[in-house]
Amino acid sequence: RAASSPTRSTRPSATSRPVMPGAKSRCGERGFALVIALAYLLFLSLFAAAFLRTVRLNLADAFNDEARIEAASLARAGVEKAIAELRRAPDYRGEDDTALGDGRFTVRVEPLADAGNFRVTARGDGEAPQRRYAHAELIVDLVIHPDGTIAALHRREVRAW
Repeated sequence: RAASSPTRSTRPSATSRPVMPGAKSRCGERGFALVIALAYLLFLSLFAAAFLRTVRLNLADAFNDEARIEAASLARAGVEKAIAELRRAPDYRGEDDTALGDGRFTVRVEPLADAGNFRVTARGDGEAPQRRYAHAELIVDLVIHPDGTIAALHRREVRAW
């Protein structure tokens, strides 16, 4: 025997695969699965982004609604304050920037032609989280009898912005 000549093994190695005639390679199938997985991840990412945008917009709407409700409540509180003050002193004409909770209200009282008839204009300024501001104005005509009872209460106008 010659020691210098390499001998070849007849056993197949662990890394080699027998190739059958007409068989397709699996390498192309693995590449296709990768493309499908990436497309699926892209779809999920787009869906998640759209969902988060919708949540953010709904949250902003909720904050705006909270500020509008607070402003309208402050305007009603201003009207109630004016009624209470007019019952006590018919010469009450209003007040500016009265703090109540997180907001403020302003009240103006105008006497009308008939005695005991008044027009009350109240403005509420509400604030919600994330610096959302809203304003509401309520104009009410009312009649207060000398004994303090309210004979008529007519809401003339409500504005919010």
